[in-house]
Amino acid sequence: MVTLYGQEEVFRDYVASQKFSSEVKGIVELSRELGRSFEDTIAYVSKKFNVPDEIIQRKVSSFWN
Repeated sequence: MVTLYGQEEVFRDYVASQKFSSEVKGIVELSRELGRSFEDTIAYVSKKFNVPDEIIQRKVSSFWN
């Protein structure tokens, strides 16, 4: 029973992570189309998800290229 609960929790975390990544990727693509700077995009995503800039910077930079 403990193993099953652990697997479900891992799956939920994975889905949440994928959803977060997908949302950030969409924001980055739109930001680039609108001409928003990298720094402004980081500030926007950080505020939207209430996550520190340092953490968001890594995620945004993975989609910025």
